[in-house]
Amino acid sequence: MTTDFKIIGFTDKVNECDCCNKTELKGTYCILIDGNEYYYGSTCASNTINISTDEIKKQVKKIDLEKNISILVENANSEYSKKNVLKLALKKGINKIEFFLKYGVIEMESDYGYFYQYANENIFIDK
Repeated sequence: MTTDFKIIGFTDKVNECDCCNKTELKGTYCILIDGNEYYYGSTCASNTINISTDEIKKQVKKIDLEKNISILVENANSEYSKKNVLKLALKKGINKIEFFLKYGVIEMESDYGYFYQYANENIFIDK
């Protein structure tokens, strides 16, 4: 069906489906489709973007985790707390390369890639 979409998250503040107009839902999935934001119940969301409700829930869980990690990174004010954030992120399944690309600092560039640093840890990422 629709190919240009992005799952934004889940909210319990909107309880009506923009697709079928069903009301009194426990919550809705906020989905950006072709640049427009819609709030769909789980069945309509699944049917509209053609992925399973389990996959939608999995993506929303990852989005929430990434938001929480971002808050922790922002509030980490010591190398010790930064190391703990990195450990937690990796333990929760966030990819190490993605973490360093998002939160790390480029320490050095070579012809082949970049050396990123976060919490006194370094990683080399190819160009």
